[in-house]
Amino acid sequence: TKRENFRIIIFVTKNLFYITLYKNEDRVQKCKKIESYKPMNPTLSLMKKEFISVFRDSKHIFAYFSIATAMPMMVYCCYSLFSTLIINTIGINVSFALALLVVLMFSVLTNTFCATNITRDGVATLKVKALPVGASTVLLAKILFCAIVSSLSIISSAVVLIVLSKISIVDAIVVALIGLVFSMTQIFVSTRLDLNHAKVSLSPLEVEKESSKTISKVVFIGLILSLIMGLLSVVISILATSSGESLIVGLTLRPIYAYLVPAAIAVLYFAFGFIYYKHKIAKSYENLVI
Repeated sequence: TKRENFRIIIFVTKNLFYITLYKNEDRVQKCKKIESYKPMNPTLSLMKKEFISVFRDSKHIFAYFSIATAMPMMVYCCYSLFSTLIINTIGINVSFALALLVVLMFSVLTNTFCATNITRDGVATLKVKALPVGASTVLLAKILFCAIVSSLSIISSAVVLIVLSKISIVDAIVVALIGLVFSMTQIFVSTRLDLNHAKVSLSPLEVEKESSKTISKVVFIGLILSLIMGLLSVVISILATSSGESLIVGLTLRPIYAYLVPAAIAVLYFAFGFIYYKHKIAKSYENLVI
């Protein structure tokens, strides 16, 4: 009957309900593993922020990587061309001096991106100022961020010269070391110039206009110094090689001077650039306002 069927349904449902609710089973409890988060070093965190902000903008990616990526092959092409020209003209091998000149000139063009270290952040610079870190830490992260690609580019250029040309390993190492010192100085000077003239409230068009002025100054200073260092090394190499040693203004020129003179200029330039960068850096950073 309908009443009996209804009772059977109630009985079965009731028993299934209690079985499902109170059935004891050996269950393996899976607890979600709680990951331990370790605080990252402030400098590394700010460098990570720089990478993220650059990779979000195609223009920044192109400016950051374009010349640096092409630098090794451009260095080799210019070096091989001028090396053949000099050997055919005067018959003297000036491989070190020529390699130094070419590497320094292209490293200047590679470091144009660091001339926008402050202005490219715009108003976001004021947010970074609110972080509990000092100005030296914030700017150091920007400098290291630019130095990574620049240093890799210079080292790659030295390796390409070793592999594809007749330059010795020792000469290539010296060229790379002088290039690294010169490149770091360029980054210091560029960052400080941008800090001194940065206006964080500018529109993108105005930012590009202001940045171009800083880039022009950086490129001009860098090219002048790279030409002085490279040409002095070339001239010393030619004069010292042609007659073993030459007397100029009472100074006996020897081939070793082709290494020492540009190295000394690079060290002096680095000292000047570092002092210029550190002078009242906190005050200049605090003066950044809209």
